[in-house]
Amino acid sequence: MIAAYIEQSVNMNGDIYAARLDVNGNNVWVGGAATVTNSGNSKSDMMISKGPGCLFIAWTENDSVYAHCLLEDGALGAPNVGGVLLVPSEYATIQAAIDSANDGDTVLVAAGTYVENINYNGKNIVVGSLYLTTQDTSYISSTIINGDSSGSIVVFESFEDSTAVLNGFTFQDIIFESGEGPQTIININESSPTIINNRFDNFYLFQGVESAVIYCNNSNSLIMDNLFTNGSLGNGYVLGGFILSKNSNVTIKNNRIENGYIGFAEPSGYIVSVNSEDIIESNIIINTSMGYCVICAAISIIDGSNCIIRNNFIFQAYGDGYGALVASASQYVSHNNTFVSNSSGYANLSSDGIVSNDIIYGSSNAVYLDGNSNIQLSYSDIEGGWEGEGNIDADPLFCNPDSADYTLTENSPCLGTGQDGANMGAFGEGCGPYNFSPTDFSLTEPSNNTEIMIDASNVDDGSITFSWDESSDANDDLLLYLMSATSAEIGNHGIDTSGTSFSVAYTDIIEDMIENNVTVATVEWTVHVTDGIDTVEADNGPFTVAIDGGYAMSVYLESLLPDKFALHQNYPNPFNPITTLRYDLPEHSYVNVTVYDMLGREIRTLVNITQEAGFKSVIWDATNDFGKPVSAGVYLYQIQAGDFIQTKKMVLLK
Repeated sequence: MIAAYIEQSVNMNGDIYAARLDVNGNNVWVGGAATVTNSGNSKSDMMISKGPGCLFIAWTENDSVYAHCLLEDGALGAPNVGGVLLVPSEYATIQAAIDSANDGDTVLVAAGTYVENINYNGKNIVVGSLYLTTQDTSYISSTIINGDSSGSIVVFESFEDSTAVLNGFTFQDIIFESGEGPQTIININESSPTIINNRFDNFYLFQGVESAVIYCNNSNSLIMDNLFTNGSLGNGYVLGGFILSKNSNVTIKNNRIENGYIGFAEPSGYIVSVNSEDIIESNIIINTSMGYCVICAAISIIDGSNCIIRNNFIFQAYGDGYGALVASASQYVSHNNTFVSNSSGYANLSSDGIVSNDIIYGSSNAVYLDGNSNIQLSYSDIEGGWEGEGNIDADPLFCNPDSADYTLTENSPCLGTGQDGANMGAFGEGCGPYNFSPTDFSLTEPSNNTEIMIDASNVDDGSITFSWDESSDANDDLLLYLMSATSAEIGNHGIDTSGTSFSVAYTDIIEDMIENNVTVATVEWTVHVTDGIDTVEADNGPFTVAIDGGYAMSVYLESLLPDKFALHQNYPNPFNPITTLRYDLPEHSYVNVTVYDMLGREIRTLVNITQEAGFKSVIWDATNDFGKPVSAGVYLYQIQAGDFIQTKKMVLLK
């Protein structure tokens, strides 16, 4: 409130002053009062009236009439068209500020919860949260308008135009109790306001009357950048929609609708055009369901509508009805939409549509036409295929659908293959090339459950060749095959190769059997292929091979026995901290292998047991008999086996 007064008495100068007070009676202007005049002359007949963005003050002085325009900041100046009215510091309610506003004004609403129903009453003004001046989205969620559940929360019904704006509010936890229709949160009738940057959460419009979150009738409104979450609407099998346009030319753009339910409403949808010529563009509708309805979909074009539908993304619209889009007795031109994992793509009921550059993927029924409908569908990716110029049936290769990223990879078949070289779908390229996994392949030889006998006739020159089919890679990446064999009897083995086969000599298998003291072994083997990113196992693996080496063991053992005792030089040498000592036993012997320092003191006993004949080895880890590390230097190691004694030197580095 601004109060103006004349200081006029014996001890006063007769000038005019003004003060601006908030709702608590406190001064708003720094310094308290503003000086309107400073002539010092006596004044009379002061009149005050509100002007555009200022307060007009007129008075009589020395038989002349004067006037000033006092601006809202306390300065004098020309009228400021488009003043700012503050809620609640100047006006206790939003409606009070609207009632005091003039065309072009802005009602700026501080964060808080406002329980009121507001009507613009024909005023072309902007009503917004502090998001208007800060672009801080936290002000959207913290500036809440909740009506009294008796009717529409915001009403435009007096021919407001596009300069009437509602910007940056949250409407939440709304349950209407009235059964009178239409049941709406925002009701637009015979008006064309701009509804932008608002949030609608946890609402329940289920009273069995015509209902909508934003209801437009005979309107040219712009509905843009709004978010609708966790809402339910319907009942009574009457018309319903989150955004509902009747007899209008509405632009519905960049809105996001998710986690909604529409039920027992007919016809219905999340965006609904009834006898309208709307532009429905760049909206996202995800995780929505419909129940107990037939003519219902994420987007419903009905009753003589003729709409443009472009760049929309619809994901998981499921339940009853027609999934992504249904047209009933209407027409539409649609392009560059992405419909993924819906119960259906397009459904035309006595309707005609022209569709191009779309992606319809993961839907059980991409297109449905009744006997009175037509669709001209071209240059689109339609899962299951559809006859038409430029149409393809291919995986779109989305960048990361598991993380809700439905942009296209660099090698997507939908890039540059739309009409006139355009991209298909609502989103363009968003990442590098898609990595194709290596193609499926199979194990071939030896076949599953093969039995192999190794005997004296084949042990020297025989082998097992493991082989498999070749895999391929659409990215032309180098493929590496990882062959692995596991056996409880002779241990596990594996190799990496770029080939498609690998051979193991029978002699190597017999050595493994001797080392593990077995004569038969069962080997389970399989092959994986990798391109460095994805790995694929053979589609028929693993295979099993049974190997019997008993007949070859006695003959081969003789050829494997050394013909004399020997102690070999350790390897590596010098070493730090591990080295291997090898020795040969031509006969069954009691063996002792001991490490000494250069003074002849015993450091570590490595072997002190009876051993079978063969080629032997033992590892020393540079610790003593107590498990403690020894110092660097020269050490001796000695073997004693029967009458055979031999000593060698080795060097430990630190």
